[in-house]
Amino acid sequence: IRYRPGQGTSGLQAAAGWTPSGAATVWAVVEVGRAAGSDDWTGGGQADAMLLDKSGKTVATGRAQIAPGSLSIRLALTSSALAPGDYQLQIRTKATRATSAANDTMQIALPAAPNATGAIFFRRGVTTGNKDVPTADLRFRRSDRLRVEVPAPAADAVAARLLDRAGKALPIPVTGAIRDDADGSRWQSAEVALAPLAPGD
Repeated sequence: IRYRPGQGTSGLQAAAGWTPSGAATVWAVVEVGRAAGSDDWTGGGQADAMLLDKSGKTVATGRAQIAPGSLSIRLALTSSALAPGDYQLQIRTKATRATSAANDTMQIALPAAPNATGAIFFRRGVTTGNKDVPTADLRFRRSDRLRVEVPAPAADAVAARLLDRAGKALPIPVTGAIRDDADGSRWQSAEVALAPLAPGD
């Protein structure tokens, strides 16, 4: 996944894969506000997404409201026109109090079923009111718990481990599970507490 940041966002993360019913879907998380250095987003706003194929044709769209006080939103884009291939994801965000919108673009590939690409990240900690919040800003505090999810239509058992920058396994427990979402998607989920870690990658 390649991401080109735009103005006013902290990041954009996406995953592409298949639901248990066989529907191709792209899931995106947009994080706003932090990089802008303003309070525009305290009143909420809106995020619009378009998925374009290689010819520039729009094959799927999505829209979500960003609640006041929230800095991130997750969108799902699906369509019968979605087939394995390369796509461009375009995101437009506008805060209620802002005078202009921000635009972001990333390239994402949809692999053949049942494979997936990318991941969706969640944080939970004091700053989120101990609620799981989707995030595209992959900077975490030691007080956070991190959850990583990958779309997977099968219900196979999940095993996960945490590696350091050199690829060596760390003796820190990672909880793996299968999670079914309300939108009909299924996810391989791995969760880890970051408290035992020192600053680093």
